[in-house]
Amino acid sequence: MITNERQYKISKSQAEKFKSAIDDYCIENSIKDGIHPIIAQAQFEQIISERDILVEQIEEYERLISGEENEFEAASLQELPLVLIKARIARNWTQKQLADALNLKEQQIQRYESDLYHKANLKTLMRIAETLDLSISEKAKLYSVEESLKDFSKKVPFREMFKRGWFEDFQGTLVEAVKVSNTLLETLFIRGGVTKDQFALHRKKLRIDSELNENALLAWHARILTICKHQKLYQDFDGERLTPEWFKELAKLSQFEEGPILARDWLLENGIYFAIEPHLPQTYLDGAALKHPDGSPIVALTLRYDRLDNFWFVLFHELAHIKLHFPLSGYSDFFDNTDIESNDIEKEADQFALDSLISPENWDMCLSRFSLNIEMIQEEAKQLQIHPAILAGRIRNEQKKHYILSDAVGGKEVRKCFEHGFYNYDLFS
Repeated sequence: MITNERQYKISKSQAEKFKSAIDDYCIENSIKDGIHPIIAQAQFEQIISERDILVEQIEEYERLISGEENEFEAASLQELPLVLIKARIARNWTQKQLADALNLKEQQIQRYESDLYHKANLKTLMRIAETLDLSISEKAKLYSVEESLKDFSKKVPFREMFKRGWFEDFQGTLVEAVKVSNTLLETLFIRGGVTKDQFALHRKKLRIDSELNENALLAWHARILTICKHQKLYQDFDGERLTPEWFKELAKLSQFEEGPILARDWLLENGIYFAIEPHLPQTYLDGAALKHPDGSPIVALTLRYDRLDNFWFVLFHELAHIKLHFPLSGYSDFFDNTDIESNDIEKEADQFALDSLISPENWDMCLSRFSLNIEMIQEEAKQLQIHPAILAGRIRNEQKKHYILSDAVGGKEVRKCFEHGFYNYDLFS
């Protein structure tokens, strides 16, 4: 979001550069230069998408400054930061004027707004709302969730969460963090845009061991939503786009060394959030298909097993839930440990994932299922336009011999793809 005149001018200039880049881009030339057609098309679509997002932000800022847009509503705590920024702009207040009214430095307001008040607590948000003369409707109820979090820190692996940096704006020691654990946990849920109690009301489908720590699962869920707040979807989600051909094109991306990164971008381009966060102790997660508060789907992975075959199977399993089960099952969240046998809709998602990665017709024709020859697996995978690890992993799964073909399943090839991305993979070491 554009928050001041300087950003507005820079954005206008960038929009012109995007326009020139779009006019000059030639997919055919990119293909001649050795770029795969799918990647070349994706690059072109990404430029257009980024241009459209920038133009949308410019037009929004112009509407706010002109007074054309001056009524705001926050349906949840997650939406409140945006309302605060819009209200300031619509009142023609600079960031300095708001800072002066709050007896703060201008740089503090700039930092708040630059990350959508990510590091501001609830009291600060309410104080700014009052300063901007924003009233809270009788239909809305903004409240502290501290009471519902009483003793919650004792039920979650708080030390592990602290070690991972989940409370990133807290500068104290672990001992100091424990003393204010309720406040830190409250902030975690607020940033996710959903309270702990609201999470508890979600209809969940759990494919998890009986020793599950559900409180740890709630905390992990909140962390996933926080990660998603830093992402930008390139378009609204439309389930009708998830056709067999859509899944086939996604599977083709596995052929490339940067396949997991391409998959992440593919999902964001299609209105699906993508998040990675290692599972917390006593959750035993491989992945989850969740609903974001804005209604968009989320695919969340833990990379519990750092193997390419596992990455692609779990990814397609969670997408199967989004395709098959979000509309009709009544569940809003699916949490999966794919090691556990299942006979219900989880089995249906398993089969959908297997068939989408390798069609039943092609699977029946794979001779490598019987020879277990790595060279043959590589050759057949090339013909199927998928990574050999997918084929090798399916063979191991069918034969229930997870010790065979260990050199062919892409071990230690996933986490390194994201080393320079959104996430801190020191957590896996």
